[in-house]
Amino acid sequence: MSTRQKIFLVLLAMVFIGGHASAQERIDAPVWNVGDKWTLTFKDSYTVKSADEDTYTVLWENVSGTKESTTIYSRSNLNAIGIVEGGKRKEYQGSRRKFLDFPLYAGKTCKDRSVSRPTRSGIGDPERIYLHEFKVIGWEDVEVKAGKFKALKIEYRQQISGRDASGKAWYWYSPEVKNIVKMQYEKVRFWMSINDWEVISFEFK
Repeated sequence: MSTRQKIFLVLLAMVFIGGHASAQERIDAPVWNVGDKWTLTFKDSYTVKSADEDTYTVLWENVSGTKESTTIYSRSNLNAIGIVEGGKRKEYQGSRRKFLDFPLYAGKTCKDRSVSRPTRSGIGDPERIYLHEFKVIGWEDVEVKAGKFKALKIEYRQQISGRDASGKAWYWYSPEVKNIVKMQYEKVRFWMSINDWEVISFEFK
């Protein structure tokens, strides 16, 4: 093998390894600061109200300020771990516990489950078990009202255990925005009362 051929093979290997590393890029949890805010479609907003060594406390408010909720997230992986009700902290038991489960990288999968009781039903109704599956599809360029960003697309599937009822959704996480920038639901009965949304503005402190 000639010297020129050896150099060509080395360069080819470098290109392959570099491309492979880029495709497998791992994204760690972002650093949020008190006052960071994301405003979504319909003018709902999320604001970081406090932070310590282990957690972030985030307030969600609707546009009129008549409804709000407070969620506590793990600083290391942004899993939802608690809520605040009546000034008291409780364990988070909702469906969005692992919507962001850092580190993120193309091909990552994870599962979760949650339990809830239908709010429209009376005493004695059985609890429902929800099964959640997540898969990081890969990088895409996405455009929302807040701008154009490079984001990781994640596929989400929710199913009610023991029933033929499920639906898929897709959302995009942008390292630049430090949050999900777009959420799109499969047009099926399962998501009938839920709307797509995107980030329309954001600010960092």
